[in-house]
Amino acid sequence: MAANNYDRVIKEITPMIKASATKMMTADYGLKQQNIAKLLDITQAAVSKYLNGDIKTSGKALDPKVVKSFVESLIRGDRIGAQKYKCLMCQTYERFDCNLMVK
Repeated sequence: MAANNYDRVIKEITPMIKASATKMMTADYGLKQQNIAKLLDITQAAVSKYLNGDIKTSGKALDPKVVKSFVESLIRGDRIGAQKYKCLMCQTYERFDCNLMVK
């Protein structure tokens, strides 16, 4: 995968995934910001910024069913399953060859 694709994943797709997951974890699962931060391996301040829309995302929508599967995998502690769903969201958003993809 070209370097610019990695940049897109880091700068555009990953924030969109984290924003969607953060909002779902709060609205649908009632999780506190500290718990969400731990599950997503980010700071509580970052969670707050995602919830308040302070971190810019592309505005494109991800499949809510896949986001839900991602969130539920994280809550269960299934990091490999969560990574598979993260890869699925990334590949659905933008198709490209990725040597990091978990199948």
